[in-house]
Amino acid sequence: MVRKVISNTFTYILGSGIAQIFSLIFVLLLMDQLSIEDYGGYTLVISLVAIFSFVIDGGLTGYIIREFNNKKYQLDQFSKERNTLICDVYSYQVIVTTSLMVIYTIIVYVTVNENMFANYLTFGLLTLLLGLATPVFAFFIANEKRYIIVAKDIFISIARLILILIFFKFSFDSENIYWIPLAALFISIFLVIIFFKNILKGFDWYVIPTRKKIIKIFKLVSPFLMLSLFNVIYNKLDFLMLDYYSNIQEVAFYAGATIFVYPFMFICSAASSSILPYLSRNISGESYNNDERIIFIFMVVLGGVLSSILFLASTFLYTNLFDGKYFASAEIYKILVWYLFIVFAYTSLSNSLIAKGKIITLIYMNIAMIALNVLLNYWLIPDFGARGAAYSTVLSEVIILLFLYFFMKGKNVNA
Repeated sequence: MVRKVISNTFTYILGSGIAQIFSLIFVLLLMDQLSIEDYGGYTLVISLVAIFSFVIDGGLTGYIIREFNNKKYQLDQFSKERNTLICDVYSYQVIVTTSLMVIYTIIVYVTVNENMFANYLTFGLLTLLLGLATPVFAFFIANEKRYIIVAKDIFISIARLILILIFFKFSFDSENIYWIPLAALFISIFLVIIFFKNILKGFDWYVIPTRKKIIKIFKLVSPFLMLSLFNVIYNKLDFLMLDYYSNIQEVAFYAGATIFVYPFMFICSAASSSILPYLSRNISGESYNNDERIIFIFMVVLGGVLSSILFLASTFLYTNLFDGKYFASAEIYKILVWYLFIVFAYTSLSNSLIAKGKIITLIYMNIAMIALNVLLNYWLIPDFGARGAAYSTVLSEVIILLFLYFFMKGKNVNA
């Protein structure tokens, strides 16, 4: 029943909220201790790394969720086909991770100045190594064991916070913050070991797939890969274009506005982790269309309430933040806060399309959204700086959301 989706969503929100609180404190400490220029530089580093870290997923998360749920695989029940899938996707993940680490290193070497080279390399390579744990996390989500991922996120956020407190307490060089991904790496390695030794049942052999099989997997997951790539490019494009068409201060102020917006995306992610497995399992059910409509309404209401509350709180969030150091972020925040409302509605529709195998449609939508965002940024950023980037983001989302909604309604998209 759709009630299970709503119940699971709120359960995940509660657990993920704890991790987000620690993550928010982590970011606020960085903003307080670093200069505006240093924080802007840090934002640029994580923006570039984020593109690669999303791509390193290789499209496997969406693919694994769909395969596990469509074929009713379970982690605690032996299945030869399930074990073959695990071997195949892990071999593929190793290849993707290794390849992207090499590509990232080359790009950093060619494009980054020597003052920031070590920072980009340290933060990037440590983060990309986390890609090796991606299949395990996807298996948990596919089997509706999101609580394990929530626990992992909480431990990582606490570990990162402890590390940053140690760095600032003992006056370590600010460049040490780029070693922070070590916390996530150690915890992820531990979780992967636990998964194979204690959680996964009936898996006692590993077969390396043939080259033909790897190519077949790539063809199967490439739509998910393209979707992930376009999503992250869209989300990080504003920072990169602000740096190019404006200055590092505007990058920092835009990042300052996002700290009370993007952290709440975990609610959307939690809902998505409930919606996609549910829709994939029940796509042939008689009540599917009705459930799909209820989920959409639920997401719209949830996003609308959240954006409204955050907008009303805008006056209090930036007035005294770091003695007015990021006061310029307040007006940007008032624009970006409505991004949440739009994305919540979009998430419901996009999950419906993925469950129905209409991923190509989403890819076209994301390409259009990126193109529109680039044009609007090119037009607005030179005159309005970070506010222009915020207007561009919200307008792009509204246009694409409306187009997708009426497309699905008009075409009556079915499985």
